[in-house]
Amino acid sequence: MAWRYVHATDAFSCIYSFHDQTLIAFARALLSRAAGVGGQQEHVHLAQPGSSRALRAASDETLRPVTSAAPTELEPPSRVLFLDIDGVLNSHRTAIGLGGIPHDFDAAGLALFDLAAVGMLRGLCEAGNVSVVLSSSWRIVHDFRELGAALRLPIIDQTPRLVGNRGKEIAAWLAKHPEVQRFAIVDDDSDMEPEQRPFFVQTHYEDGLTWLPFLKLCDLFSVNPFDCGRARTRTPAPTALDWSAA
Repeated sequence: MAWRYVHATDAFSCIYSFHDQTLIAFARALLSRAAGVGGQQEHVHLAQPGSSRALRAASDETLRPVTSAAPTELEPPSRVLFLDIDGVLNSHRTAIGLGGIPHDFDAAGLALFDLAAVGMLRGLCEAGNVSVVLSSSWRIVHDFRELGAALRLPIIDQTPRLVGNRGKEIAAWLAKHPEVQRFAIVDDDSDMEPEQRPFFVQTHYEDGLTWLPFLKLCDLFSVNPFDCGRARTRTPAPTALDWSAA
């Protein structure tokens, strides 16, 4: 396709010049779907070669915006896991083994997360209908929704930023969500409130979330750890050979 620039209303409009009527019709159909994202109207200019009248008409054409459906409201969470990141989903072990500590969740950053730990939490959330609230300092510089999408974890919210320890921030979030019936906290720091101790699972920054802390999380949500992730069926051990028949 060729490019032509037509001056109109003190601005330059980029005009595609197609030599095939079918391509023009197809492009108009695509643009009619793409126009109006976010509820704003867009003016799309198309022209056929050699038609100044068509250029003027196209420059005034307004495509109807596409209205997206309203998002479905989610049920209030009744089972919540308060999640720390550093020392849980990454550790000294992963930093040495994978070559660094993640500071973002782009492709390079995701490669530095402990995929086994992420997978165990993902399985726990699926098997136990558990939602995640981000209590990590990652919430200060990253959007919890984007982090949840990148890690494929159901992160629905984050704790508020308050003066004091992390336990106070968790308590403040719980006070505003009386619908929560069961919760757990996983963190490598121990700055929790006394009443939160029975629901607190502490990891270590050297190893992160390993099998034994994961078992404690499963117990707090009454979830069988072998119902998490892909290990939903266990293959029985093969029958031992009967050497006496040989």
